[in-house]
Amino acid sequence: MDAERFETLTAAYGADPRRWPSAERARADAFMAADKARAERILFEARLVDAALDASPTPQVSHALREAILASAPQPRAERKPFFDFSRWAMAGAALACALVVGVMAGAGAVQRVTADAQADALIADVDNNVAMDDQEFLG
Repeated sequence: MDAERFETLTAAYGADPRRWPSAERARADAFMAADKARAERILFEARLVDAALDASPTPQVSHALREAILASAPQPRAERKPFFDFSRWAMAGAALACALVVGVMAGAGAVQRVTADAQADALIADVDNNVAMDDQEFLG
């Protein structure tokens, strides 16, 4: 840490190292050990500013100003519950869509199986009825 950063640190947080960010304390200690005279001068000036701030009166806000500020602040919205709980509707819709897809797939499989069975039955019936035909005539 250099003198400029140390001075910025004390200007922002004061002379008390307990107020400084913990990430800066070790580097500030190293700077104080390396340049003791300069660090003491910077800390002395920071202590003067701290003392002046501590001695100054705490500003008091008038009741009228406080009320005016509160009146101009945005008011929180009342929490409204939605008419429909869309998350439940979405879950119900997704379940219905899944059931529909499964039903269509099962139905399509059943139709293919029934169609294949019907074609095989028709072929067997034709063969039974036309026993006298040879394979070439039958298969075309």
